[in-house]
Amino acid sequence: MNNKYSHMIAAVLVLMIMTAAGAAQAAPILIANNDVPESALSGGQVKDVFLGKSAQWSNGNRVMLSMLKGGEVSKTFLTTNVKKSSKQFSTFWKKAVFSGTGEMPAAFAAEADLVEFVAGTPGAIGYIDEATPHDGVKVIAIN
Repeated sequence: MNNKYSHMIAAVLVLMIMTAAGAAQAAPILIANNDVPESALSGGQVKDVFLGKSAQWSNGNRVMLSMLKGGEVSKTFLTTNVKKSSKQFSTFWKKAVFSGTGEMPAAFAAEADLVEFVAGTPGAIGYIDEATPHDGVKVIAIN
């Protein structure tokens, strides 16, 4: 019986380690269309951009938001930089759309599709995992 419990404990520990390793792999980066003049944003600026409080870049071009529909990268980016859970972020934008004060960000299930959108859309900004290929876009540092 002790042997049975030790195997169960070992299995639980392995599962916990694998879960922690999976979460640690989510390393979001901020990407933007090459026409976006900014090369770095403060944490507060990133939050303002993703909550629609900053709707224009310094060159006057409109900010075009894009986001991932879910996953660890999205969860990590939103909680770290926007200070909202995925559900809170979605609810925030649904309320903005309903009240006529905002437009839902373009949402993508695949990071490659988000990169393609950002590369081809002036003023676009989004986030992806740092390991995702991102040719044709610029990486924006978060200070």
